[in-house]
Amino acid sequence: MNYLSRSILLLICLTVLFACDSAQMQEKQSNETHSEVLGQSKNLFLIRVNKKYGFIDRTGKIVIKPQFEFANDFVEGLALVPITNDETKLGYIDKTGKIVISLQSGGSDYSEGLAAIGVGEFTMHGGGDHKFGFIDKTGNQVIETSFREARPFSEGLSAVMNDEGKWGYIDKTGKVLIPFQFEDAFSFSENLACVLTNGLFGFIDKSGKVVIQPRFKRGNYRKICDWRSVRGNSALRTDFDY
Repeated sequence: MNYLSRSILLLICLTVLFACDSAQMQEKQSNETHSEVLGQSKNLFLIRVNKKYGFIDRTGKIVIKPQFEFANDFVEGLALVPITNDETKLGYIDKTGKIVISLQSGGSDYSEGLAAIGVGEFTMHGGGDHKFGFIDKTGNQVIETSFREARPFSEGLSAVMNDEGKWGYIDKTGKVLIPFQFEDAFSFSENLACVLTNGLFGFIDKSGKVVIQPRFKRGNYRKICDWRSVRGNSALRTDFDY
């Protein structure tokens, strides 16, 4: 057998061995526990192990064992998780995993010390007979559940929707500071908020005064309602539609 033939034979053998090793490795991995890091909140990281959610610290040590069907990241020291196996009830845990607040129905992450909570029936696409209000970090209700929808507090105000489908803004006492008049409304950022009027997006200040006339067509509202992108682009078209 000449040198070339021996080289080709050696290459074939190595290829077969590598393929076998790869197959064995894949089989081994498929039998191992599946885990992944999904998110983080300062010193705790959200993980999923065998379809259960928990938290680890920065050293990789499990602080809250994976036990939840889902979990939100920690926000302002609390994380929203299901507290029943059928996920019909939610609650908030602290960083030791202790349930500190139990809810009867829906909830959201905390923002500026308050969290929107919902009571009633929830169906697909925001349907169902339900109302939203707000609780503080002790679980006490500070704003009654009287709104059809509610967004997180930002810069002291929250966008909420009434039964007629109109949006306005309330303060942390529940007082309406900007009347219900918009087709949609979003959180304040840098003293401005994006609102929808007659199918067009514009911006208001905290007094409710229009500072950028509604002229942006409905479409990718996340891009439109980013005040920084509007402010930072003097050549932004006003007739675009996504």
